[in-house]
Amino acid sequence: LFRSVQGVGVFGCKTTCYKAINTKNSVTYALRRIHGFRLSSARSLQRVEQWKKMNHPNVVSLREVFTTKHFGDHSLVFTHDYHPGAETLANHHFNLRSIQQGGPTPPSSMGGARSSHSFSSGTPSTSTTTSLLPENLIWTYCIQLTAAVKAIHEQGLAVRALDVTKILITGKTRLRLNCVGIMDVLTFNQTPGPGALLVRHQHEDLMALGHILLALACNSLAANRQDQLHKSLETITLSYSPDLKNLIVCLLSSQQSMRTIADIMPMIGARFYTQIENSLVQSDLMEAELLKEMENGRLFRLLAKLGVINIPNGPVVVRNGRSISIEIISRLSFSSSLGYGSSVDRLIARHANPQ
Repeated sequence: LFRSVQGVGVFGCKTTCYKAINTKNSVTYALRRIHGFRLSSARSLQRVEQWKKMNHPNVVSLREVFTTKHFGDHSLVFTHDYHPGAETLANHHFNLRSIQQGGPTPPSSMGGARSSHSFSSGTPSTSTTTSLLPENLIWTYCIQLTAAVKAIHEQGLAVRALDVTKILITGKTRLRLNCVGIMDVLTFNQTPGPGALLVRHQHEDLMALGHILLALACNSLAANRQDQLHKSLETITLSYSPDLKNLIVCLLSSQQSMRTIADIMPMIGARFYTQIENSLVQSDLMEAELLKEMENGRLFRLLAKLGVINIPNGPVVVRNGRSISIEIISRLSFSSSLGYGSSVDRLIARHANPQ
């Protein structure tokens, strides 16, 4: 086990994240331990089976949930897929360490529009400017997040942990929802009416998605504060298209208007096609690189087989077509030289005019 980070987050209890290697299949997983949690009933793991069946490119898959006393207490451990090199959306765009210390949110390293307003985790100020993210990047994030939320809601589930600290970025712009299924187990005893609460939790997912997009559009987590909401929407109006503002407003008011994720999808419109085109271009690049590696592997296997033969220089003993061809190819690969009189030329001449 390799411990990564611990603390009290969106789950309301102390957790610790580990990188672990399964001794049976040598596969690396991410383990999230819930400290001092005792399961009151095995029924609380019913939703885990539903989450195990969730297979989506923008969701970190849940593999297993188990209890253990290995740490000296009753701990609950969730096993998710491990994605090396991933970082959270909070660390990538909002510099979470600076936010926790009360410092200002630095501008993003990616170029984009500039706003006359400045947000920070502390007191808002208008003396400095903050670089805003490009709108096409925000739409890319939005499409991936809505696709993941739609797939989860269609399975009769809710994310319930849709937060910038629980969204992973792998690669350049690939997003994955992390820590899925944890809240369903932790709050099982608090769900007397699962049907009605599921609708409420799904509406909360939409509102959380709206807050995430609002923070990204303003490049600050402080944009979600109630006293900054008007200024945040004004910044979006001045810097981005009306479509993005309308989408964010619709998400933030989804609980009052009882909207579902299916009502949100048409607001994205033809931007889905841009995302599909970008995915196909990326797929073509990856396929081209894969073909190169396959060709390299084929050539390596051929050279390895020829190297095993290891025919010494000298007269040919066995005179048949197969052995002569192998000897020619072997010497061509390992001991040929340019110009007339090379070893390959002499070999071909000797077999063409046997003495």
